Amino acid sequence: MSESIGIQNEHLAPLPKKPNSVSTQTDRSDKKMNHLAFRGSVQELTEKIITIIN
Repeated sequence: MSESIGIQNEHLAPLPKKPNSVSTQTDRSDKKMNHLAFRGSVQELTEKIITIIN
């Protein structure tokens, strides 16, 4: 996996120079997206994500 993705210094890595990249932490309005909202606990969300992935 690329070292240019994931967490770096407690923030998401800077956006790659790909046309379809988006981020909740960028200042670029054309690349910014809203945070994904969820209901329930982090544990419940984690279990749902694992179920979907598997």
